[in-house]
Amino acid sequence: MNEESKRVLADFEEASQQGWLRAAELEAIRQEIEAKGLSPGRTHCLRRQIMQVLQRQAPDEQSKLLVNWADQAMRSLASASGPATQTRVYFTPGDACHGAVLRCLDAARASLDICLFTITDDRITDGILRAAKRGVRVRIITDDEKAWDPGSDVYLLAATGLPVKKDFSADHMHHKFAVVDDRQVITGSFNWTKGSSNNYENILICVEPLVTAAYRQEFDRLWDIMDPVRTS
Repeated sequence: MNEESKRVLADFEEASQQGWLRAAELEAIRQEIEAKGLSPGRTHCLRRQIMQVLQRQAPDEQSKLLVNWADQAMRSLASASGPATQTRVYFTPGDACHGAVLRCLDAARASLDICLFTITDDRITDGILRAAKRGVRVRIITDDEKAWDPGSDVYLLAATGLPVKKDFSADHMHHKFAVVDDRQVITGSFNWTKGSSNNYENILICVEPLVTAAYRQEFDRLWDIMDPVRTS
């Protein structure tokens, strides 16, 4: 068990001694942490158990309402900053998909592997460039024909020095996914284009390790067989 897991268990042990946590609950928490550590799913469950303790201790209905508000506020903060710990979905029309993509780009700390049919949304392009300036390793795969579309930012991105590859085939490289920090995947029908927010589209942001590993493997396979974009 790592030090962070031991610290969390110590905090819950204290809560049990104070009577805020039942003995059976503490034992269940201990077994889960010893078996799995502080995985994203375990962290989410612990947060829920903390809120349940607060609910039990709330002396009146007004206090319970405050606890519920705090719970929702923490959910919103978790989704707005830093790596998310839950899989989530977004839909258009509207800006939900665009906003979710930008949050993922701005939260990236180590790597961004982007595999997209096309990129024309300047706001998303700026997000990719911001990540690169922070030192995030960025790689991009795209379709050879769409790279020449009016408004395409593919050659602009390549001109900044980012490694970009295309398929150079009669068939389309039609994927729409990105792997962020090897921790989460953005995928779905939503193209990273200016007009997609007006369509009926969706994205799924998945944090399941097996799913992320599968997308990582496919990206690496495609990267090895694609040809680099040259700007000179």
